[in-house]
Amino acid sequence: MQTARAMGIATDKDTDDVANQKLLTELKILNEELAVPTPEPFGIERDQFLSVCTSMAEQALASGFPANNLSKLVDTTAGNFCFFS
Repeated sequence: MQTARAMGIATDKDTDDVANQKLLTELKILNEELAVPTPEPFGIERDQFLSVCTSMAEQALASGFPANNLSKLVDTTAGNFCFFS
């Protein structure tokens, strides 16, 4: 939510939910413009990928290094760790 506001995508008047939605929309557009591939071209099916997202995020945070940055940004109880368009 602060990221969306800092990027000028959302305003201070937007609720956190609205700011988050605006950020996701902008990130999807950016991914399309930059032709960022999804895991599918590499043979990873969407459902398979999403089924392990929580585990991957928890392992990344537990490893120590990502926790230096991500633990302040990712709510590990939310279950929304992976982006797959």
